[in-house]
Amino acid sequence: MSDRCNDRPTFSLRRFLIFLPVFLTMMPGSLALFICFSNYRFGIQLASIVGYTAAVILYTFSANRGLPRYLFTCPIVQQEYYRLIARYFGFLVALFTIETVLLRLRPSLPQSWFVASGRNMPPFVMGMFFVCGTLLLVHVMTNRSLLRRAHTLD
Repeated sequence: MSDRCNDRPTFSLRRFLIFLPVFLTMMPGSLALFICFSNYRFGIQLASIVGYTAAVILYTFSANRGLPRYLFTCPIVQQEYYRLIARYFGFLVALFTIETVLLRLRPSLPQSWFVASGRNMPPFVMGMFFVCGTLLLVHVMTNRSLLRRAHTLD
């Protein structure tokens, strides 16, 4: 079975056109969603899911900081789609649950947790970023580990 992931990296207009909307969704798109949906019930969680999804796709499949890239067209990657999707939904449930619990704790926290100091974000927001970012990091690392194992076993 040929492994297209090991082909020499070259610029691909098709890959660029796939990752451009993913990147734009992750950065400015999710920020706009946070602003628009922040006053709705589960709006923060919905905006997080959109940004989280884009980040998982981008960091799982692109070559970052010397890590190998994984191509959507690689047959070995395609064999792992069901595992990746099942894992994705498990992590989404965890993300939604964690954010919902943290947001429900908000009224019982001291007001100082919601006050920005200087150029820093409020501690509550920084804590949410840290927890959700850690979940994202674990998700991406385990996805990449799964894909790396699939490539070595084949």
